Amino acid sequence: EDGLQVHNLKTGDLVKKFPIKDSHTFYISNKNVYAFPSGERLEIWKYEDVRMTRDILDAELNERVSWVHVHEEYETMLICSGSEIIQCDYESGDIRKRFLGHEGRVEKALFYKDDEFIISTSRDGTVRVWSTYVGVQECVYSTGVDEHLEFLEIVESDGAPKVMAASSDSVATWKMRIGTYDKQFKLGSTPRSILSVDSEKSKVLVGTDEGITEVDISTG
Repeated sequence: EDGLQVHNLKTGDLVKKFPIKDSHTFYISNKNVYAFPSGERLEIWKYEDVRMTRDILDAELNERVSWVHVHEEYETMLICSGSEIIQCDYESGDIRKRFLGHEGRVEKALFYKDDEFIISTSRDGTVRVWSTYVGVQECVYSTGVDEHLEFLEIVESDGAPKVMAASSDSVATWKMRIGTYDKQFKLGSTPRSILSVDSEKSKVLVGTDEGITEVDISTG
């Protein structure tokens, strides 16, 4: 009802107020605010002067938006809309590429190695790696079971990057670029987020419905 409000963390004072209605997804960068009212269109607002600069209608976004990721250095952003990943210019919102291949709603997409690759996770039970420049799928990782995968992170273990994603009661890792299934860690409750990653010790803190669990991704 009151739109998006930005408050000072120390004092609690109201800093800025954006008249954005019915938005369940936001991303705030140093320059812009990206909002998805009703999850059906993208609004880009200038943070400094609270001014909307672009409204991408739902005709360009085929389904509801579930995630947005902005890479300001390379002036690009990713929007997860249904089973599509849409790459846009982060200032204008102009669409550059659409990545098609997932068979379920895409939950999250991230850039890897700056913007050379895109990694995504979906309710179709797979994690996929895409070539950003060519726009094609390079690898498909699967748990081998019929359950959707949610949050996604790139973690380091023994100096090697791994993809980590979550299912209903566990987190799983895959060896990056090789595409082989690495390990699965049963947690006993539903994982909700990765809280922190200690690459030197190969430790990951995972927030679950019942608290916080430490996972050793080098041994399991």
